[in-house]
Amino acid sequence: MRPTLVYQTVGCPGSIIAAAGWLYCYEERRGTLALVKATPERFAITSSFPIDLGSGQHWAHPVIVDGLLYLRHGDVVMAYDISDKSKRDPTAP
Repeated sequence: MRPTLVYQTVGCPGSIIAAAGWLYCYEERRGTLALVKATPERFAITSSFPIDLGSGQHWAHPVIVDGLLYLRHGDVVMAYDISDKSKRDPTAP
């Protein structure tokens, strides 16, 4: 059985990490972070934004720990809360 090509992009290398059914794609040339919903039928970018803090190449791989997405760009580390806020206990501190 031969594999089937489902998605193909050209000229947009970077790092990808997955969590909770989403792909977080960090493009290495321009430093764009994209939130992607990937299904067998399509690769849909839901939102994206540029990583403006830091300097140099965007080569660090994103990391997700306890609902936080960490990105490093040069000597700057950013943390984004990607946790499902609908599942939080409203009485918790």
